Order: sequence, then C-alpha cells, then structure tokens
Amino acid sequence: MATLSEEEQEKLIELGFVKHQVMATDTLTGIALKYGVTIDEIKKTNKLFTNDVCVRKVIYVRIGREDKLNLREIVIESSETQLKRKLVKQFKMKTNCTDSNEITSYLVDNDWDLQKSIENYLNDIKWENENLKLNANKGNALFVN
Repeated sequence: MATLSEEEQEKLIELGFVKHQVMATDTLTGIALKYGVTIDEIKKTNKLFTNDVCVRKVIYVRIGREDKLNLREIVIESSETQLKRKLVKQFKMKTNCTDSNEITSYLVDNDWDLQKSIENYLNDIKWENENLKLNANKGNALFVN
C-alpha cells in the first residue's frame, strides 16, 4: 500500500482538498456520498488499491457538492477535533495517565479546561492515595474516612 508523502499531503491541502479523519465505521461509499465525489477519485488521490479505507487514519477528499456541504463547518469541526486531541495529549504528558477515556472524561467534565481537568485529576489521585489502605491480611481495599 502506497502512502502519501508529506509534500503530497501539503499540495492536496493547497489545492482545496479536505483532510477527513477515518473512523472505524467509515466506508469508501459513505465518504464518496458525503463529499459528492467518486470512489475512484478517493482511491486515486489517496493511493488506495482496495476499498478498505480503514487502512488509513486520514484521507484527502476533494469537495464535490459545495451546495450540500458547508466547508466552514468541516474546518471548524476539524480544528475542534485537533484541539481536543492536543489537550488529551497534554493531559497524558502532564499526568502520566494513559487511559484516554478517563482523560476525556475529566476534560469533558471541566469544559475542556486543561488546567482545571489536571487539577481535579490530581486531587482525585491524592484522595485515593490518602484514603485507600490495603488490608495486608485480607488483600482487600478499605476506605478510611
């Protein structure tokens, strides 16, 4: 499977192609319908030799029917998605938490405020460490008030 070089990716963006984040539920047909392009165009642009689009994390798609697709919404959604991914990554780096679902939960609960999310996470860890004592005899966890 051939992949696009960074130079090819940048050129596609310059030419007005949209960067589409591939989801596990995506199909080539669905993406083609969404953007108003043909399957062959998508395959050719992205050097795909089969219809299995899930082999890529990102594909590039030319906008076909601008009247049925609001490009501004795509750009905004893409920017928000990128920002959220960046916040998750920063949270991981600052806390060493590796559970993406837990990280996302803290961020959502705190309206995507990174500092507030980290503070609440660290407070919860501190509470757990202070209040969770191992019963050496039974191996059971006991919470101490």
